[in-house]
Amino acid sequence: MVNRRGFTLIELLVVIAIIAILAAVLFPVFASAREKARQSTCASNEKQMGLAMLQYVQDYDEMMVPAAMTNKYTWCDLVYAYAKADGIFACPDDRTLTNPYKYNANGTMYATWPATVPVSGSYVMNAVSIYDNPRIRLRMGPGYYYDMSAVPPMDVQIQSSDVAVPAATAWIIESYGPGGWFTRSSTAGTLVSLTTATYPDVPVGMQDATHPRLPARHTNTANVLWCDGHVKNMDMYQLMASRGGYLYNFTNKDD
Repeated sequence: MVNRRGFTLIELLVVIAIIAILAAVLFPVFASAREKARQSTCASNEKQMGLAMLQYVQDYDEMMVPAAMTNKYTWCDLVYAYAKADGIFACPDDRTLTNPYKYNANGTMYATWPATVPVSGSYVMNAVSIYDNPRIRLRMGPGYYYDMSAVPPMDVQIQSSDVAVPAATAWIIESYGPGGWFTRSSTAGTLVSLTTATYPDVPVGMQDATHPRLPARHTNTANVLWCDGHVKNMDMYQLMASRGGYLYNFTNKDD
């Protein structure tokens, strides 16, 4: 007669302990892999935006994509015309996104500007402006407001040749909070300071009371689309570095 011997309690406890140790080791690895996949999806979103925006630049005689146009359209509407996908405006790591961008043929801006702002999903365009007085701009980003209904058209248009170092000039940045572009009209040398963010899952970010915030939602880093079309994952302190009093990653000049 065959003697069928089962596992002892000690053997079962050893097996359970080994499984628990493996789980403790592997679960953070799986979580990190999932986060890396979300970061890659976000970077792919920005890459598609970059390809669409570069096509726009070619089609419109080297004019950069405006951040907003004629109290009606935003850069998202213009990008959508080429990309044909509104899902690229949502970062999978953006847990604060409650009203994602949806294309509307009549434009996504509200009737008045700038009292109300459009919805642009998880990203904003760099439309920084720094003045030394109300009339003279010292520094600008690649984005601008263009009103074709005004005579002459309101605001200056920016050409690709106006961007001195495209590979070092931020074009599209991740954001949270309302808005379609990041802008800061200021007489001060610097724009805004790097502070601790108050939104969940955004431990570090660039805060401003009235403008979209720039978060570091990918393990304290953010994806940035640059004016030459490449996308780079950046540490927020790197992105916000200054030289000569200016945040040189945000201005068209070779600072």
